[in-house]
Amino acid sequence: MRTLNTEVLIVGGGPVGLAASAFLSDLGIRSIVVERNETTARHPKARGINARAMELLRQIGCEHLLRNAAEPVELISAFATGDHLDADNFRRIPFGAADLTQTDLSPAPGVVTSQDVVEEIIFNCAKAKAHTDIRFRAEMTSFEQSDDAVTAQIRDHYLGKYEIKAPYMIAADGARSSIRKALDSPLRGSEPLRHNLNVMFEAPLADKLEALKVAFIVIREGGRMSILSGRPTGRNENQWTFNIQLAPGESPEDFPEEKLLTMIRNATNQENLEIVINNIAPWTATAQVAERLKVGRTFLVGDAAHLMPPAGALGMNTGLQDVQNVTWKLAGSLKGWAGDKLLETYHAERYPICDFTVNAAKGNLKKLETESGRADMWGGSQQGVILGFRYESPAVICDGSPIEEPENTYSDYLPSGRPGGRAPHMPLRGQSGASTLDYFGGKFVLLAGALGKEWRSAVRNLSSSLGAPIACFVAGEDMEFAADTNAFHTLYGISPNGAVLVRPDGFVGWRSAQSPDEPEAALKTAITDILSIGR
Repeated sequence: MRTLNTEVLIVGGGPVGLAASAFLSDLGIRSIVVERNETTARHPKARGINARAMELLRQIGCEHLLRNAAEPVELISAFATGDHLDADNFRRIPFGAADLTQTDLSPAPGVVTSQDVVEEIIFNCAKAKAHTDIRFRAEMTSFEQSDDAVTAQIRDHYLGKYEIKAPYMIAADGARSSIRKALDSPLRGSEPLRHNLNVMFEAPLADKLEALKVAFIVIREGGRMSILSGRPTGRNENQWTFNIQLAPGESPEDFPEEKLLTMIRNATNQENLEIVINNIAPWTATAQVAERLKVGRTFLVGDAAHLMPPAGALGMNTGLQDVQNVTWKLAGSLKGWAGDKLLETYHAERYPICDFTVNAAKGNLKKLETESGRADMWGGSQQGVILGFRYESPAVICDGSPIEEPENTYSDYLPSGRPGGRAPHMPLRGQSGASTLDYFGGKFVLLAGALGKEWRSAVRNLSSSLGAPIACFVAGEDMEFAADTNAFHTLYGISPNGAVLVRPDGFVGWRSAQSPDEPEAALKTAITDILSIGR
């Protein structure tokens, strides 16, 4: 049997697996993606991409394409609820637009567009990169792990059977992950919350629905909750989705096409509406996280690692955070500038965040089911969930500074340069929309205060001796802020001669509020500790 060798095997070519390939390519790492389907998704699935996910996709060159494909914010700034579209109790309720508009917290506000569009954009982005090999209609049938490699058996529709051997594997094979099951890393959390049926259909509803300017409509007919998409799905202006919540004891077989047609007509209050049903997909809302996110040389990401209700649009976004966390660590291991124990921090860092996010989505679902008539439902933001989380692991060097928690850790985010948190955004002069975040990705970055020029030589020496990619930017010289330099010092919590070390994933790994007596020695200790060198 033929054997193909690569550095990372990625199983699953959805948005998370494809993004993993793109991140690895930008890090100079070769990967092969195998995906059993014949193309990217054709079902709309998820529709929201939050600000943190947009920041990550900005790094791999997808942001502008996704923004061009997004729904205008003014047309999706509310949801509606009622027995049907013309019912006396039908009302429109604002929600969540704070995450979709420009703020001083991020240069890349979230967008709404369907997953089939998102996948195609990420796929085109990934396949254009130098180190990416994406294979559709290629299914992994089995695999085994040894001390130094993962070997997978592949059944390829085009190329027949072969095996792929790689030092590491990323499991992005979805909610029913066969890899997760084979690794005996069971899902932990609540039992299934709701069984659902998602119906994708075509109907001439644009004139009726677009005027409402809503993202979705909660229909409550006869005690059953259904959700009708309020904007066209995907590329077809007549394509919509209708999600039906099944009652206990019901199954998809209880909903033949004629019954579904009747339900959609009742919901839209159009008895003679012409409808073509394109796809019917059962799915189950769950809130669970895999027991172990790293097993041997395999890393679980996306739905293979965690399952959450779609309320709040957190699932795909959390998967993108997973791959951004693990890919730079894999690059360090493969290129030799990181110790093996750095890879152990993937589980240590991501598991608590995944668990927190899963529970946030579970809370969102409860609100949707019980409080959809409340005007304040989802009226604020999810910035605390998507930007405010912090990592704790040996790859973060704490500086002993107190943690400032907002009153509401779900909706509020307090930007800070404290180690473990996302390095805050500050706008830069020059090109419109430029941000300090644009410095991050693929390398360590030392951000030095305005009087911290001595850090340059320390970075230059250590980059050469350690082999790790490190860059240095000095406030007021390399970093020209839209605000004054003191605003940077205050936001990042350093004096003019201090510095902050940002990891390749954009999270603060170490901070020196003042210049130490020996800057190079202090920085070397921090980097070697983060990278587990010598451990």
